Amino acid sequence: MAPINVSKVERERKIEEVQSPAFAAQLLGRLDQSSTDSSLQSELQRFIGIIASLHLPPNSPALEEFDVQGTRLWNYATADSREGVADPDLGILVYVRVFAFFLIECAFQSSKTKFDGFVRVLKVALKCARKCLENHKLGLCLRTLEKAAQVPRPLFHATSLRKAHLPKTDQTSPKLEADLEKLALNDESAEHAPLSTRLSLSYFTIRTALSWRQSRLDIAEHMFTKAQARLEQVVRFPQAIEELADLLYEMGNDMMGKGQLELAQVWLARAAAVVDSQDLEAMSSSVGELRLCILHGCTKAALRLNTPVSLQKAGDQLALLENDYGEKLVVMLLRLEFLNLNRDFDARMYAEDKDTWIEKAITTRLWISLSQGQDDKDSANAVESVKIWVSRLSKDLTKPLSAAATHAAQVVSEAHHPIEAPKLNG
Repeated sequence: MAPINVSKVERERKIEEVQSPAFAAQLLGRLDQSSTDSSLQSELQRFIGIIASLHLPPNSPALEEFDVQGTRLWNYATADSREGVADPDLGILVYVRVFAFFLIECAFQSSKTKFDGFVRVLKVALKCARKCLENHKLGLCLRTLEKAAQVPRPLFHATSLRKAHLPKTDQTSPKLEADLEKLALNDESAEHAPLSTRLSLSYFTIRTALSWRQSRLDIAEHMFTKAQARLEQVVRFPQAIEELADLLYEMGNDMMGKGQLELAQVWLARAAAVVDSQDLEAMSSSVGELRLCILHGCTKAALRLNTPVSLQKAGDQLALLENDYGEKLVVMLLRLEFLNLNRDFDARMYAEDKDTWIEKAITTRLWISLSQGQDDKDSANAVESVKIWVSRLSKDLTKPLSAAATHAAQVVSEAHHPIEAPKLNG
């Protein structure tokens, strides 16, 4: 009697379980019927674990069924609307996406030599990972990226696969860092190089985001370096470049909010470099606003550091902002803040031909300053600070504010501090 192939028996048992009508075939019905199925998430987690460990032979009859089921589940989870059915919990849909991705990836194993199949699987993986990040499912995101790094690549080679000198990564993904270099392109794949590099850039962008969310800036630094190396090769895909710049801005802005000003400067400067390295006319219509936000963040972080070097840097960045976005109120407010931090405050050099904007900026600055008080002590300090600022401003303005601007400033002042409101010359 021939010995029993234990691994084959176990694989077939897992295949049968995943294909079981008690779960996979009835999953859509369960999602439609109820959004309060408490057992669904735990079942999805279990089946994700099963499918993640499956490696099927190319001739397995389960492959086609996996692709059909995975595609159906993916389309359900990503649908914009579902007429006449219950709206399932969004957290559950994240698990459905991940399960669908693992089914699709498993089915792809039978078509390793097809580049289109590889692109499809990797796109699904990246979309899935983004959704996991949006819903703070960092473990699911990591698991998805691990699997993405192991997808068979028909036009990629492993000659550059080597053990990188990296800091220790998350304990749940010991192989991930070593697999990253599988995304290196083969010299013979020139036809598909742009798209492949674009997918690689997106991969490392999401990996940077995940590392940041895990508070692993050492890993994030490495992943950003990988993404940066691909920027020059993806000029045909501005969306991927904007995605990286937007992430870097989000990271820098978050660090600034936490008072990590030096780190914020580094990551915001990287965001600015990514945007400015591209042809802005070839990018989306929203990239101008993104660039404004990035440069504004760079200047703000430098102002908050408030050192001679940082103020010099802030002045240089402010000059760039004024040249490109001089009509924006946020730029006017930055100029006022910059002048306020410099001993040589000369509002006259800024007031020429911009009286209307100056008045708007002063009123807005007044509202912001007076809104900052959290208690009586803070309120008193805010009022005193505003009094000093208004006194200096009144001396340096070339002419009094208009009646309308003075009235607006007084309304703002009275609304916050009706007794101690500072007075502006009208």
